[in-house]
Amino acid sequence: MRRWFAWTLALSAFLVFWSQPLIARCYLPSLGGAAAVWATSLCLFQILLCCGYLYAHALQTFLSVRWQAGVHLALWVLIAFTIPPLSFPPAPPDAAWSWLAGVLLKQIGPTFFWLSATAPLLQHWFASVSQEKDGSPYQLYVASNLGSFLALLAYPFLMESLWPLMTQWRLWKGAFFLMGPTILFCALWVYRRAPSPKDLPIEQVVPQQNAAHASSPIAWVFFAAIPSALLVSVTQHITTDIAPAPLLWVLPLALFLATFVWVFSAHPVPWEGLQRWHAWLLLPLLLLWLSETRMPWWFELPLYLGLFWVSTMLCHASLAQRRPPPAELTSFYSWMSVGGALGGLFASLLAPLMFAQTWEVPLLFLLAAQGRSSSQVSQKLLPTERNRLLLWFVFCFLLSPLGLMLGEPRMALPVNHQKLSFFCASLGALLFR
Repeated sequence: MRRWFAWTLALSAFLVFWSQPLIARCYLPSLGGAAAVWATSLCLFQILLCCGYLYAHALQTFLSVRWQAGVHLALWVLIAFTIPPLSFPPAPPDAAWSWLAGVLLKQIGPTFFWLSATAPLLQHWFASVSQEKDGSPYQLYVASNLGSFLALLAYPFLMESLWPLMTQWRLWKGAFFLMGPTILFCALWVYRRAPSPKDLPIEQVVPQQNAAHASSPIAWVFFAAIPSALLVSVTQHITTDIAPAPLLWVLPLALFLATFVWVFSAHPVPWEGLQRWHAWLLLPLLLLWLSETRMPWWFELPLYLGLFWVSTMLCHASLAQRRPPPAELTSFYSWMSVGGALGGLFASLLAPLMFAQTWEVPLLFLLAAQGRSSSQVSQKLLPTERNRLLLWFVFCFLLSPLGLMLGEPRMALPVNHQKLSFFCASLGALLFR
């Protein structure tokens, strides 16, 4: 039965990551600026993902497993038969992100919301009634991310070249209708097993190997927000300033999903190697930014993508190390999605107002240096040192945006002051890592 849950999760994630480029692709001709449209779409999708996870957590908190299945299937019926036809509304002359957000919400919002909630709900259902002691419901998250990864690679290289947009939309709707029977099969399995007195409590299904290292929601939000902000900011930077090539946005998102597949699987995380490579890749990037030197794209692009992958691995591995027992699974995913939404909002909306240049990219790389295993935290950093490190980064992070109160938007502090604040942040990260 675990395989059926895994296939259902993979199909759900496949549809989620099929819908994102499909819908964003519909509005590129009228809006132009692929990077801006993609950043706005990605930010909105992260907010919808957060809402879906919060909905799943609310169901898990207030309803029994059988009622959760009934409510989720009823919502699928309501959404599946009210999906609007694909439309191409012309963008107004002063089209802003709010117009695009409204169009996306109307076109794909309900289906994306429902699909986002499916992953944590299915994992919770499996953990609540399964008597398999040799596995964790968190490993089903690997199947979900594999489905996302497959859709991400298949869309630009296969689907977009084979089918026009209307055909893609009809196929996507057909696949969404398949979700109902697959969820129903899972729900019937849960329904038959839930009343059994032999069922183990969810806390006993999987040994609480991570309970000792369970972290607070603040850490979950922090280590989810940094990779999310990096995904948006690095994608915008490499597609506009380094190599404005088509489909280049696929690379950061593929690396982002690959880290989730790794850290939630059974493979060990090479912490020392990741931290060593992070330091070695961060050094040339700091030199480039402080000296304002432009290098060829074949040098900068691998540097940014390599550092992005290592930074994301550090943060996502820190999340995986601090995941709670299965009883708190939906809470963990909810806080993680809140961090992802906050990171996306910062990178797409706040950072352009706060910084005269794309200073958020190296600053986020510096913050990612704090990713480490829970055992390293307990052995190497005392609570007082962690609090001092947090205050140091808050000070350095606010030093550049201080210019927003002194001048016009996107002016921030003069370049010399920006370099000084950036140097202080770099020094603090290297000294206290």
